[in-house]
Amino acid sequence: MARSPWRKDVAMFLIASFFFWLSLFIYMPILSPYVEQLGGAYSFVGLVLGSYGLMQFVCRIPIGLVSDMVQRRKPFVMLGMAAAMGSGWLFALTNSLGGALVARALAGVAAATWVVFTVLYASYFRSEDTHRAMGQISLVVVLAQLVGMTAGGSIVDRWGWHAPFWAGDVWPRWAPFSLYRSRNRTKARDRCGRKPFS
Repeated sequence: MARSPWRKDVAMFLIASFFFWLSLFIYMPILSPYVEQLGGAYSFVGLVLGSYGLMQFVCRIPIGLVSDMVQRRKPFVMLGMAAAMGSGWLFALTNSLGGALVARALAGVAAATWVVFTVLYASYFRSEDTHRAMGQISLVVVLAQLVGMTAGGSIVDRWGWHAPFWAGDVWPRWAPFSLYRSRNRTKARDRCGRKPFS
């Protein structure tokens, strides 16, 4: 399990991760019909949805490699948070098909940074507890996706098309601050003898 000095950091990281994924999935139930009501053909709906996976395919490995090269994690986590907020913000403000495509592609960039999230989170644990850490953070991801997919349609029914997008922009805003306040672990080795990157 995590060492006691880092329990607060672990809790903040899990909460931040929950809202990160919630912001990306809160509008998923209505994304296809939303693009349709903007005038998009089914082929364009597929393009918008597919851009999310395409950007992950293009960006995930380079982000991981650059993070290893510069030996930094938090800046890339912050980048992911910013991309998630930007995606929701752009969806909320645009009424164009091109804007919807760019917004969903930006969500793919955000999701591509998840590889760095997992590496940073694992650094709060002893080597023998890495599997437990991955289980915890995977549970948080699935829970966020469940809540987002379940709530998205109801939010639209009550507050309109753009409400889930505004939620996707607003909810993760506090997370970069909370992660910035977490301990910087680059200056000293942790009690496990490893030297995680900040």
